[in-house]
Amino acid sequence: MRLQRALYCLALLLLPLPAMAADKTEIHIESMEVSRVDDVYKVNGSVDFILRNPVLEALNNGVSMDIVIDHEILLSRRWWLDKEVAIVSQRYRLSYHALTRQYVLTNLNTQDIKTFYTLPSLLRTLGDINNFPLIDASLLDDDDLYLVRMRVYLDFDELPLPLRIRAYSTSAWRPDSGWKAWPLH
Repeated sequence: MRLQRALYCLALLLLPLPAMAADKTEIHIESMEVSRVDDVYKVNGSVDFILRNPVLEALNNGVSMDIVIDHEILLSRRWWLDKEVAIVSQRYRLSYHALTRQYVLTNLNTQDIKTFYTLPSLLRTLGDINNFPLIDASLLDDDDLYLVRMRVYLDFDELPLPLRIRAYSTSAWRPDSGWKAWPLH
């Protein structure tokens, strides 16, 4: 009887997991293009953010979220692992101010601040990557083949401690686009 009850309780605990896994924050790299402009490689691209609970609820309750956009330049090698040439990271902080009812996007690299009345408009702006300088062309050898990888993720290490502890135990607090790679022309 006790074993049946324990198995029943365990089954009840496991039922909501698939539903929760399907209903979590998502980050998708929709497109990325690298072009050479005035001897500097620049990135243009599009990232789609779909914020859901618990991340959305925390943001709307005043918890700031740091989003990181990482770019890696790799030297493609035929018989060995690709060699990392450079890493360029762009960091943003998303926050909500209840008093003004505005969402705030802060570029942590430049300290540029933009305010928005709606979260979708902030996420569109964040996901629109325009002419982001990647690397000076003189630092690369024209005879070699290079790849550019991009990844976008929520930096859960910057969350307040109680939420950071939760982030270590559940993937709902660790949305990550995964790496996407393109050739560097």
